[in-house]
Amino acid sequence: MSIYVVDDHPMMRDGTAMMMRRLQPHRKVVELRCLAELVPSADATGPPGLIVLDLNLPDAVGCSGVRRVKRQFSHVPLAVYSASPADDMEADCIEAGADVYIEKTAGASELVAALRSLLFDIPLCSLRLARDQGRRRIASIAEVMGPHGSHPISG
Repeated sequence: MSIYVVDDHPMMRDGTAMMMRRLQPHRKVVELRCLAELVPSADATGPPGLIVLDLNLPDAVGCSGVRRVKRQFSHVPLAVYSASPADDMEADCIEAGADVYIEKTAGASELVAALRSLLFDIPLCSLRLARDQGRRRIASIAEVMGPHGSHPISG
């Protein structure tokens, strides 16, 4: 089964595809710039084992793309990888059928962990818990740092 990366920004698509090739060197990684290419590509290349989807594409905006993918490939794991903040879109995407929502501001390790969880069936709740703990740790560090990030706030 192939891994499909659907993103209209060439640099993001290339970077994500490169990461997937390193994570899964034995799988074919197919790069697409819009959703209209997904079904013909799957017919030509083989069924998807994972789809990594950007939310804002030339032919789909927001959760409409998630719903389209899930109508066509209901049993395929779907990772949304988007520049939209999770607070704005994550719940809607999960409700529409995405298995995980990853912000493009996330580090490579968070992206790899989320995608690995889908590929190897690791519970996503473990990853979300780790992500939330990391965010709380960063927030607590920021609280004690000054505005330039290097000096403690004086009381």
